[in-house]
Amino acid sequence: MSSNLIVRKYGGSSLSTPEKLKSIAKEVSALYQEGHKIILVVSAMGSTTNELLDLAKKISSTPNPRELDMLLTAGERISMSLMCMALSDLNTPAISFTGSQAGILTDGSHNDAHITEIKPIRVEEALSQNKVIVLAGFQGVNPKTKEVMTLGRGGSDTTAVAMAAHFKADECQVYKDVDGIFSLDPNIYENSIHYEKLPFDVALDMCKKGAKILHFKSVELAQNLNIPIRIQRAHQSGNTSLITDKSANIQKGLFLALNRHEMSSDLLNRCDLVIDSSIIPSADFNEYTVLSLTSWGAVKNEEIKAQLSALQSKGVDIKKSFHGEWGLSIVVPNTQADAAFGHLAHLVKS
Repeated sequence: MSSNLIVRKYGGSSLSTPEKLKSIAKEVSALYQEGHKIILVVSAMGSTTNELLDLAKKISSTPNPRELDMLLTAGERISMSLMCMALSDLNTPAISFTGSQAGILTDGSHNDAHITEIKPIRVEEALSQNKVIVLAGFQGVNPKTKEVMTLGRGGSDTTAVAMAAHFKADECQVYKDVDGIFSLDPNIYENSIHYEKLPFDVALDMCKKGAKILHFKSVELAQNLNIPIRIQRAHQSGNTSLITDKSANIQKGLFLALNRHEMSSDLLNRCDLVIDSSIIPSADFNEYTVLSLTSWGAVKNEEIKAQLSALQSKGVDIKKSFHGEWGLSIVVPNTQADAAFGHLAHLVKS
């Protein structure tokens, strides 16, 4: 595929209103007029996916996994259809495809399927006809059963990365409601550090530990396929962040980012934290928070011990901690999470 191909994914917040969707359509139309071939991957508009989940739970306390996939994929189909309508009004030829129509083949795990192969025959045909491609993210099809499957959280990011790799795009562009990747939430911390470039390993660790910028599965796939991901804000120009295998000029042995997340078994595993049921029963997980500092290369043990001691001296009850090559993770009661986060935030350095 020629280097003028653009593979771009838009998140739900950037598509949350008809006005935002039409604004994106104007940007895409302008790129098309410049001679670019374009593959768009769209998420469901705004909070549609959560609303559909809530609706399902009002009907059934344990929704049937197959039927839940059928329901949730409707959100992205709405986005793709409306985007094509908007592009058509701008005299820009476009066609929408579901995951199945786009040839995104998956395994048989309902609600959390993995892409096994891509056979985008119809996408290739439409590109040769000089049409803008609009794909419903988050979904594919099991070729054995012909069932619709969803890719789990972050599935639209994963769809975009897979398509960028298949068509040999220079990078996968992900448009969200932030100016890239920061050390801390820039909406709360004015002095948070913006990273223009991060190695795959660092970005992957951040996402595994709860950073909401991308789902870790999409970063894993990008690393395996060596497809850089560029994150930038939709609807306005600004800073961008590139996740890549190339040197990011970041000093090793420093804390680069801090994330917090509600405790779950999955998150504990990703943070290498083992919690004995005698310390915190699984039924009480919702009363605790996981705080995770990411580093590139191990931070000195003396520094780790000093910070843990400082937290404990402030009355923070650290139920569990783990530190290694990629930083430090701790478990604290929800009531002490703000104080602990405030202390650890001062450790993040450029």
